[in-house]
Amino acid sequence: MAKLAALHATPSQISRLQVLTAEIRRVATWEEYETKDHALHDLIAQCAGNVLSHELHKILNAARQVVAWRQLSPDVAGRPQDYHSLDEHDAIVAAIATRNRRQSCHAGASERHTSGYDSRRITQQDCRMIDLYTWTTPNGRKVSILLEELGVPYTVYPVDISKDEQFAPDFLKIAPNNRIPAIVDHETGIQMMETGAIMLYLADKYKKFQCEGAEYWQMIEWLMWQMGGLGPMLGQVHHFVKYNKGKSTYGEERYSTEARRLYRVLNERLQGRDYLAGQGRGMYSITDMACWPWVSRFEWQEIDLGQYPNVRGWYLRIAERPAVQRGYSIPKFTTEVPMP
Repeated sequence: MAKLAALHATPSQISRLQVLTAEIRRVATWEEYETKDHALHDLIAQCAGNVLSHELHKILNAARQVVAWRQLSPDVAGRPQDYHSLDEHDAIVAAIATRNRRQSCHAGASERHTSGYDSRRITQQDCRMIDLYTWTTPNGRKVSILLEELGVPYTVYPVDISKDEQFAPDFLKIAPNNRIPAIVDHETGIQMMETGAIMLYLADKYKKFQCEGAEYWQMIEWLMWQMGGLGPMLGQVHHFVKYNKGKSTYGEERYSTEARRLYRVLNERLQGRDYLAGQGRGMYSITDMACWPWVSRFEWQEIDLGQYPNVRGWYLRIAERPAVQRGYSIPKFTTEVPMP
């Protein structure tokens, strides 16, 4: 069930799974634990997207629950805080949330969970080729979207920048500039920071989502435009307009004006094109993946995409891609993909 859930769970279902695992850790009685545990297993089965399997699971889970209730002792007031299922729940839900396609990871955690195996032995690192250290920012989403598009196995390690986790010594060994995202490729031994470098590395390694010949340099040109202009300038808009509105009229006007200029440049580039680089109407490449997450925060920037029809069409075209929708919710669900 967990294997299928990793492929089919919606962002809202993943969010509910994460809430349930947190609630289970806070229960005060075995009775409450069993009720929450039942709800968690039922939701995982529902996330699998197969109605017949879900109904069968309901029957099996109900039978399992009868046995569990018979084993509960009425004189036990609480449950051990280190009960093995707690970590196993977290491992299974984390695998689902990160779209972990190496089925053995899901299966291994699930089998240990149902058999009572010591969850402290659970590890996903050996099942994944690439480690991704990231958070729910435009820069972080660039790489998670690319990895989803590539369909390669990877493990997600959330780095909560709101808690300054990017300054942790272990993370700084990988990303000395204390910025997310960063990757470690266990196949090649390469570790890397900076989104542009990471995206170029992955596109070259897997020979996907990159232009060829003279168009390659056109792709690089617009990737550099994003890294040197679109991203940094829109980031300043977020700082002054979204988070510190009213504190600096100059800052708000300066960067909002620049944002509108950049949107005009993007709109002009997309005239008669579907994508930013490539011959003819273009081809979907890492350049589009790099720009799109920044445009996805158009509401933060107080930008009306209706004023930039070419950008709007390009944005919606990419937003409809399943891999983009999955990558947007890594390492955790925050909101649905914004739609103009």
